[in-house]
Amino acid sequence: SSVKGWQGGLAVARGGWPPAAMRIKVHVREKTFSVSCGDGGQRISWLANVGIVRYDDKTKGMELGAPKGVRLEDGTRLNMDEVVCARLPDGSDVWVMLKEDVGPATETDIR
Repeated sequence: SSVKGWQGGLAVARGGWPPAAMRIKVHVREKTFSVSCGDGGQRISWLANVGIVRYDDKTKGMELGAPKGVRLEDGTRLNMDEVVCARLPDGSDVWVMLKEDVGPATETDIR
């Protein structure tokens, strides 16, 4: 079992093994989803994709398009390649940025 992301006996302090799963609140437009992240070893981009798929369950995110980024409440943009447990504490809130949140497409956005 991996203990990646757990500092100094936190699992023991919580009373057992395996440790409780990390949860992050992912905001997509007007909806909020509590996403269980296990030990938090996934990338920030994974969180964004989970939020989009949960928001748009019928087309699995096709309607919203690919996430353009993830930000904190204060507007700080997160690196999509960072690992969840290394960047966010358990219970954090993040907002998925969609195409309408970043303005008109640039050449680098068009593939």
